[in-house]
Amino acid sequence: MHCVPTRVLLAFFLVFVAGGAAAKDEPARSNKATHARASADYNQSAVARSKACGPVNSKTMVYEVKDYWHGLTQCMRQLRDVWNHGGPDTLRTISGKKVRIQDLVRNQIVSELQKPYVRFYSNKDKGNAKGLTYAEVVDAEFKIKPGIERVALTNSIGVPYNGMGQSGMAYFLSQFARLSKKAGGEIGMRDAAFYRSIAMLSVNTLLTDTTEGGLATSVKCDKSPELQCTWFHSVTRRDLPSIAGGTLNQNLHVVRDLGLIADSMNDTSTEKKRINNAVRAGVNQLVFSNGHVGANTSPNFADFLSAPVGIGKVHWLYYGVRVDNDKKGGYFLNSKGKDCGYQMHVLDLLSSILARAEKLNELPDEFKSCSASAASAYQTILAVDATPNVQKNWSANDGRDYQCNDVTRKATRKSKFLNKLYGSCAWNESLDKELTKSPSGP
Repeated sequence: MHCVPTRVLLAFFLVFVAGGAAAKDEPARSNKATHARASADYNQSAVARSKACGPVNSKTMVYEVKDYWHGLTQCMRQLRDVWNHGGPDTLRTISGKKVRIQDLVRNQIVSELQKPYVRFYSNKDKGNAKGLTYAEVVDAEFKIKPGIERVALTNSIGVPYNGMGQSGMAYFLSQFARLSKKAGGEIGMRDAAFYRSIAMLSVNTLLTDTTEGGLATSVKCDKSPELQCTWFHSVTRRDLPSIAGGTLNQNLHVVRDLGLIADSMNDTSTEKKRINNAVRAGVNQLVFSNGHVGANTSPNFADFLSAPVGIGKVHWLYYGVRVDNDKKGGYFLNSKGKDCGYQMHVLDLLSSILARAEKLNELPDEFKSCSASAASAYQTILAVDATPNVQKNWSANDGRDYQCNDVTRKATRKSKFLNKLYGSCAWNESLDKELTKSPSGP
């Protein structure tokens, strides 16, 4: 390490004081002003116009949500916010008819669970079992058949594949359980129990090993065998085995969402302890695993760092790693211009996860070092933020579009915790010299 130039420190300071917004997936909070605007704003069919929820099916009176459970969670977030602001009796206009938000949410969730690609599994089902349909396990009173342990979104070959969708579904179901319980009454309490049960069935799929029909690979950590390391498999493609999923941001979504679910639960519950253990194992995987060293070995964070590029010798983050083959290295998103936004998204998720770990006194020391892989990924964004017009500092000029425009300045404000960890880390000497010459670019 060497001394950091004053101008570089200033750049770090400006990023640090920029402030931060609340995590986008935290439960919506209301205030007097919000309540005053609720009728005016939320009764303008905002959800009906939502691209996330999609068009309305006039026969089923629910939204035709695209992109499977990933798209569904975007819609559920908006429905959650409408309910949270206006209460369970808030009316929505669906195909010209008024529907209570409490009823719309229930209809939307049931409609999704009835899809042919959603399967329920009993405690006797292992591996590639075909599972059961909604009609076979849920009765008219929304009670689930005894012995059912998991629910999963399955792909074209009939296996779970998308951990991010699973965790998002579980998180928002837990939110609707909270809102239903608050609404009270026989229907509210019935719905709350139903949503909570489905949420835990979805969590169970996340925590079950891929060899038994789940989405986790859990092993003793290579670098600390007394610890457990877990990778949560997730991929967008719908034609791969569960174990193939090695998408970084989707794995981090699972870890982050599980933490949010645990934080909303009773401190003494067995489920909370089990989920917290899974979150710790997910964090451990990033730094205590040897990474993807062969077929079916799960990656660590370092596996997603590209070769160093530009004068700054910065590392861009790969989108994913094919876990089921023995090829070393990862792959980027195909679309140009997404690398910077993706990197900030990953760092935003990581910031939330690590901040929670520190709050619980569980943050591994390996994340606190300037030599940490996460520090390298964060330095890339700081290099772009400091010299947005000097592409040679942070690009290999190999035809890939790393332009970030204004997204970095907005996004870095969400990463105050990472700046706390890595903001004072020195860059390499070559980049320091360039920044000293022209810290803001031409």
